[in-house]
This record gives sequence, structure tokens and C-alpha cells, in this order.
Amino acid sequence: PINVTAGEKFSQEQIKGRVFTVSLGDLNQTSAHKRVKLVVDTEMEKDSKIALTNFYGLDTTRDHLCSLIRKWYTLIDCFV
Repeated sequence: PINVTAGEKFSQEQIKGRVFTVSLGDLNQTSAHKRVKLVVDTEMEKDSKIALTNFYGLDTTRDHLCSLIRKWYTLIDCFV
């Protein structure tokens, strides 16, 4: 388990660097079709369930992407 220090492996080091995917709607009650990836930097205190995270990426859910793209339509890519 992550929350138990075993041998020379500390629990703080095992959780560090993990990437979590969370819906943006869960974080601020808007835009449920976007997913935010967060990476764990450090644990706040020993044996606590609170950790500091950093932004790792932003993604769109598959069902939202499929609703944007229709069959037999031409896609135009634009780069700004």
C-alpha cells in the first residue's frame, strides 16, 4: 500500500509523481466534457490525505469529440 512505509521505501516517495485524471466538472461544477490531468508533487504532512498537485494536461472526453465531428463533413485545420 502507498500509505505504509515499508523497509527503505517511504510512503511520501511512492505517491510522488503519480498522475490523476479528474473531470473539470468535479473541480468547479462547469464543463463536464473536459478532463484535467494533475501530477502529485509533495504530500502536505506525514500520514495525511492532502497532497500538492500541479497541472499536467487537459483533454476532451471521447463522447464530446464524437459529437463535434459529423460523418461526411470536411474538416478544416487552422493554425494560429
